[in-house]
Amino acid sequence: MALRLDVLSGSEQLRWASFGSDKRRQVFFAGRMLARWVLARRLGLPAAEAPALSLEIDALGRSSFPAWPDLGLSISHSGEGIACAAASGAVGIDIEDLSRPRDFLALAAQVHSSQQCLQLAAQAEDARAESFYRCWTLKEAWLKRQGLGLDLTRMRGLEIEAVDGPASAASLVLNSSQQRWILALEGQELSEGALDLCLLSPGMSGLSALSFRLIESAAAGAAD
Repeated sequence: MALRLDVLSGSEQLRWASFGSDKRRQVFFAGRMLARWVLARRLGLPAAEAPALSLEIDALGRSSFPAWPDLGLSISHSGEGIACAAASGAVGIDIEDLSRPRDFLALAAQVHSSQQCLQLAAQAEDARAESFYRCWTLKEAWLKRQGLGLDLTRMRGLEIEAVDGPASAASLVLNSSQQRWILALEGQELSEGALDLCLLSPGMSGLSALSFRLIESAAAGAAD
């Protein structure tokens, strides 16, 4: 993707310049273009008109389209995977690379409840990445939908409940010939069929999805 910095707004150019590597800048630029394509599709505009759509970043790092202030927008990056969602109301999205080796039990102690940590520890080691990131992405998408930044304490107070019917959150595993990602969406429009989602990644093939809702416990904010 050719980098045309002239299509970026002033706030986007400042963020682009803050990254220390060309790869980070390229991924950031691709995410901004993806967001414009999502809006163009939602408005029924030709893809060729997408770069001209204005997109801003506020002081808290939240993205929005000034000409459409009621449109919810969320963008996420992980490795070479980029995801973007737009909706008529608030929306959150998070994508993570499942192939990264991590100490998932140690990480879970920082962001998951005691019960979630016990469930993770009881699983086979090769199943922990997907389980950990399913919880993580659902929680981060929930925070983004609330307009909040990453809050580890609040994440520990979020419980996740699987549902069969209408859901405000969904978790998807994305497969490609090169990588596996897990993605989570949070937004009321999931049950209304009115949410626009775009993914950009090399060699993506199949996916599987599960639906959830997130409940903030009364003890949210208290350490376990």
